[in-house]
Amino acid sequence: MSKKTKMVTSTGMEVRQKPLKLRIWNNRGHYLMFLPVFIFVLIVNYWPMLGIRYAFMEYKAGPAGPSWTGLTHFSTGMLNGLLREWGILGANDSNIHFLATSSMWRPIFYLINIWKETGWGTIIFLATLAGISPELYEAADIDGATRFQKMRYVTLPALSNTIITVLILNLAKVLNLFESVFVLYNPAVYNVSDVIGTYIYRQTFSVARPDYGYSTAVGLFRSLVGCVLVLICNRASKKVRGRGIV
Repeated sequence: MSKKTKMVTSTGMEVRQKPLKLRIWNNRGHYLMFLPVFIFVLIVNYWPMLGIRYAFMEYKAGPAGPSWTGLTHFSTGMLNGLLREWGILGANDSNIHFLATSSMWRPIFYLINIWKETGWGTIIFLATLAGISPELYEAADIDGATRFQKMRYVTLPALSNTIITVLILNLAKVLNLFESVFVLYNPAVYNVSDVIGTYIYRQTFSVARPDYGYSTAVGLFRSLVGCVLVLICNRASKKVRGRGIV
């Protein structure tokens, strides 16, 4: 007999849930019906998006193949053109190499990531805020609560689960940071742009005689840091929600 797992609902009630494999098997008909639609969406809507990679390459007519250039077409082109139109750069001034200057690389990288992540985070928190019962705010108004008190005693407790979840997801992103740094950095900014993932990659594949023991040790160190961060999140979750994440 398969062992059922326990799941705690938002009201604190424990319910028994069937194993994932059993649930998939029981609903196999629905998955088979969905499979053709899923394949169609992948081929029609997402497969053509692979061509976007050429926006980050130098690809000219001729026998030479495309070469990776990162955001060169977007930063030394568009930004420098805007700076000239605004009069910050003169017509004869040389371009500013934003991603090849140590003092500018980190601010540019932070702005790119804020721009990329803000929309998704906003959707998550707005969805949670929309689920808060208006009656709670009405009761707070009757009790004479100020706007700050309503935010402290109504809004923040309702957002606590979402805040913990987003924090855990962002910690995972920080520890696994690689692609966004790898496509933007270059030897001129290694001293300010390297993260653990790119450092391990360079120590393994960009040296004549790689020391696999050293790169493995660095990877183990990253895992230990991740374990410590998870324990910290678990403790914070117990303080905020009364139960941990592990």
